[in-house]
Order: sequence, then C-alpha cells, then structure tokens
Amino acid sequence: MGHARLAQTARRFDLSQGARRARLKYPEMKEREPVEPDDETTRPTRLEEARRIIEEYANSLREIIKKLRERMQ
Repeated sequence: MGHARLAQTARRFDLSQGARRARLKYPEMKEREPVEPDDETTRPTRLEEARRIIEEYANSLREIIKKLRERMQ
C-alpha cells in the first residue's frame, strides 16, 4: 500500500509550483532590465580569437615563403 500512495503523491506533485509561487510573491522579478554591453561582453570569443591568431600566423608564413622564393630565383 505504501507504494500506491507514493505514486498518487508523485502524480499530484507539480514541478513548476515553486516557480509560480515565486512569480506571485515577487512580481517585480518577472522582467529583467537589459544589460548594456561593456568591454567584457564585446570582446571576441575564444574561437574568434584563436582563428585570428592562426590567420596572422598563416599570413606571416606566406610572407616568409614569398621572400624565400624571391631569394631562390
């Protein structure tokens, strides 16, 4: 009998109940103020930064190869 009662209780339990109570109790928390971007949020992502560094490295290698080819001729 204990398991049947537990199953009934689980069916009536609503996971969003706490969230609804919080919205009713603290209505001013419904909307968030927009965050203005600052230096921290406008910086490039790690992937963008990595791509930029790799591209700079590849460009410098191209210049070295170009100079070596000129000297070889």
